[in-house]
Amino acid sequence: MSVQVSYGKQFLFGLFLILIILSIVEVTARIFEYSYSFCNFIDSDSQNSLSRETLSQLCYDHSIIKWNETPYRHLISNQHTDFVNINSLGFRGSEIDLTHEQFLIFIVGGSTVYGSGVGDDQTISYYLEEILQSNNLNVQVVNAGVPGIHSATEVVIIQDKIMNLNPDLVIIYDGYNDLVKPYEKFDELGENDFTSKFIRLLAKNDYWRTGAASVTVYFTLKNPENIETLSINVDHTNQKVLAWLEKINSSCENSKDKFQTMFILQPFLGTGDKELTTSEHIIYENNNHNLLVSEYKKYGEHLSLMNKCSKVIDFSNVFSNSSESIYMDFVHLSSNGNKIIAKNISDHILSSTINEINK
Repeated sequence: MSVQVSYGKQFLFGLFLILIILSIVEVTARIFEYSYSFCNFIDSDSQNSLSRETLSQLCYDHSIIKWNETPYRHLISNQHTDFVNINSLGFRGSEIDLTHEQFLIFIVGGSTVYGSGVGDDQTISYYLEEILQSNNLNVQVVNAGVPGIHSATEVVIIQDKIMNLNPDLVIIYDGYNDLVKPYEKFDELGENDFTSKFIRLLAKNDYWRTGAASVTVYFTLKNPENIETLSINVDHTNQKVLAWLEKINSSCENSKDKFQTMFILQPFLGTGDKELTTSEHIIYENNNHNLLVSEYKKYGEHLSLMNKCSKVIDFSNVFSNSSESIYMDFVHLSSNGNKIIAKNISDHILSSTINEINK
């Protein structure tokens, strides 16, 4: 009997010790994750105006935002952090006025629209709404960006989710994700392979941050210089361009009786004739952007065939007059970059014949 009690005590002691060790590891992981941020924008010259503490919090907030991959990639609703809020309908920012008393605009795109690296009040959609309202226009602009999506997913989100909310104008802002998306995966609306699911399970949960810290350490050790080794099969670019063109034209055609659609070909590092700052030039050289920029021109050359949309605009050279550091990395923009984009979009809206905004 005494032996059984001894074994029982040993088991409980061992279990208690394991729990203590796991707790210490978890606390250490949380401190590490917050204190040693590994987001690209942390050391970017474009973010010099923000304190290290603010940048660390931004990095952490973006790292814990979750999305589902089925039936297509979309943000999970009702997520709230210091700098990032996902509303009850799964869009970034404040709740939407569904009484439709305002002219309702949605901006659809990937992480550049979503605003990776910036707060809710520094996204393209936020600045656009602010500018339009300053012109005494009764308008609400909704951020429908989702990190990582491309045109195939964007048009599904428009048809499946946005159309039911009776928008007046939908702005599609893309190009880069379509360029780097492998052609054989063009029709995939989410990432459901085992590796992606496993990484998501480790990194995207509210309770166990040891997994997220481990993922961060692994990829940092694997790529200590943080070089984005993007490679595209140039033999497939023409096929991807035609698939992209068909998706956008089809979406515009299907929705033309319900709302108007503006398409914008986005800029990324190296497009146009912006004079690159020292930090931007380093990123450009490290990330194979010479090839990407060259292939991207094929998208611009096909814009004249995007004839089903209400308005089609090429923004690849939108930063031609900007000498400041705009890019946080190879494609994501600082708050000032987002503000410039918003200003240019507002100019097109205000000068065009796109419906009567005041109601």
